This record gives sequence, C-alpha cells and structure tokens, in this order.
Amino acid sequence: MQLTELGHETILAPNLADALDALDRVSVDLAILDWHLRDQVATPLVEILRARGVPFIICTGSAIEELSGMLPTVPLVPKPFNTDQLVASVSRALMQH
Repeated sequence: MQLTELGHETILAPNLADALDALDRVSVDLAILDWHLRDQVATPLVEILRARGVPFIICTGSAIEELSGMLPTVPLVPKPFNTDQLVASVSRALMQH
C-alpha cells in the first residue's frame, strides 16, 4: 500500500536543494528524509523541520547508530524497509506530534 492510497499527499525531492526549495514553497505535516542525499546529509532539513515543529522520519541504510545518538527522539527506518514499516512509522510520528 502506498502512502497516497492512505490519503497522504507526497512531494518528491531527490536532492537537498530540491527539498529545501519544497519546504520554502509548501507547508508539510510530516517529512520522510533519506539521511544521505547524494554527497550530502539531511542536517539542514532537520534543522528547518525542528524550527518549524514539523515531525519527521529518517530513513537510512548506514547511519542508524550515529543518528540514534544525535537524534534520539526521531523515528529511524532502517533500509531496506517495506511499505508496511514505513506506514507504521508515519502513523507513529503523526500520533506523537
């Protein structure tokens, strides 16, 4: 099941610049971040989302331990993941906020 099938509107931003631009243009209720964005990490997005009080989830295949220490209250979704895991994380993040 896709997030859109559950009534969520999604915006795809394949790199950091596009994601920052999207945050300037639209209001979001929740963000799902990939920690590694090509040759950058999502730190600028995390800072903006925290400042705006927007809940977020981080997906990562290699930085679970590092991020657990840096962002202990942020839901982390280890890669690879399935849609059910992602949907469950989205639901938890929205309920916690």
